[in-house]
Amino acid sequence: MGSLATNTSENVEVINHPTLFFPDGDIIISCHNKKQQEVHFKVDKAEDVAKLLNAIYNPATLTFRRHDPDMPVKATKLMRLAEKYEVESVQKIIINHIKSEWPRNVYEWDVLQQEIKNVARNYDECEAPDINDMFSKPAAALRFAMEFDCPSILPAVLYTFI
Repeated sequence: MGSLATNTSENVEVINHPTLFFPDGDIIISCHNKKQQEVHFKVDKAEDVAKLLNAIYNPATLTFRRHDPDMPVKATKLMRLAEKYEVESVQKIIINHIKSEWPRNVYEWDVLQQEIKNVARNYDECEAPDINDMFSKPAAALRFAMEFDCPSILPAVLYTFI
């Protein structure tokens, strides 16, 4: 059940909607009902909603760097909101990018391994960054795949743990 508060500056009774007010949200949609009570619907964080709306209205802005090691982590909040509000177009873009990062067969695995070797060759031993910080991280991808039902990447992700 929603809580009740009084807005003394306007002398309007403020109530939280009994089923649509989420205490863990940061955006409050406020309107007046027939009794002139101000009803609040609290939803998700403003920056997360802004990213979702931007992805809906400007899908071309939803781009990810190839082999970004943190991509599954970065995309998780947006993916959760896209699932929550059933925005399939955004879900599809994210899932397709995740799938593109992981090989689906032996040939693609060999191509990825060669790509990793080529990147490593561009650095000498003194200045070489950790190669694991330059390519998709399997643990993050595994967690993403399990949470968002993306089983097609599991063989390649799990193979990296061997």
